Amino acid sequence: MKDPTYTIRNVYSQLLSGNIFHKGNPVAVYDEYASKTAVAPYVILGAQTLYQQPHRCTFKSDCSITVIVVTAFPGAEPGNKKFADDIGNQITEIILPVPGTNIYLEPDYVCENTKIDGINSSSSQDSTHKYIEKAIRFNHIVREL
Repeated sequence: MKDPTYTIRNVYSQLLSGNIFHKGNPVAVYDEYASKTAVAPYVILGAQTLYQQPHRCTFKSDCSITVIVVTAFPGAEPGNKKFADDIGNQITEIILPVPGTNIYLEPDYVCENTKIDGINSSSSQDSTHKYIEKAIRFNHIVREL
């Protein structure tokens, strides 16, 4: 059995990079960590999980990836979740534009099912900024070819 997590992360990077916008400007996409000089808003391709599904004739995996939207506001501004929601909607429309859509993972894998496992939001604050994060967890059933 091969591990499809890198392939999934790479496909997400290709699909999202240059295709997400905030106020007309492209939103950067980072793999696992944003650069120290990253300016919000940005997107992080975060944690992944893989569980093998028992199957007699092929290798199938239940794979998840969390895509995190990070927005920030100067501490004096009230801020809100709208920017994170707008960016999150762009992401879900790219990954899952219509029911039954699956990401393309060939030549090594085929994605048999795509769904959203859940969406969480959180907020934090430091001495200069307020941060709002929206985490979208996508799930894929992947079969090795």
